[in-house]
Amino acid sequence: MRASSSRASESASGVSAARRCATPASAASATTTHARASVVRRAKGTGADDEPVVVTLKVDGMMCEGCAESVTTLLMKNDKGVSVSAVDIDLETKMVKVSIACESVVEGVTKLPALVDVVVAGGYEAEPVF
Repeated sequence: MRASSSRASESASGVSAARRCATPASAASATTTHARASVVRRAKGTGADDEPVVVTLKVDGMMCEGCAESVTTLLMKNDKGVSVSAVDIDLETKMVKVSIACESVVEGVTKLPALVDVVVAGGYEAEPVF
């Protein structure tokens, strides 16, 4: 019951789980192998014919699966006009691969600042990886 009310208040307040994550870093590293597969999410209705451009962000502050879900939600539901089709997070390395529906790699790279802004606004530290 506590987890449900926590997620509901997070959605209502817009405050990220990174600020409230109570998982110690040592416990988080023990669960990272399980988190890797569970945080991949694809947008509904994305065309199978379009090859998305994949960009990578380094996101610090994620310590648990809840944090990874928060970052995934931030990216998938961004208000910057970036059409994110999938997010794949590796908690161990803190690397976030974001699939973007766009015309070219150059266009995808131009979307990186917007994605970084979305993650930073959610309470995490983020930077693009080239």
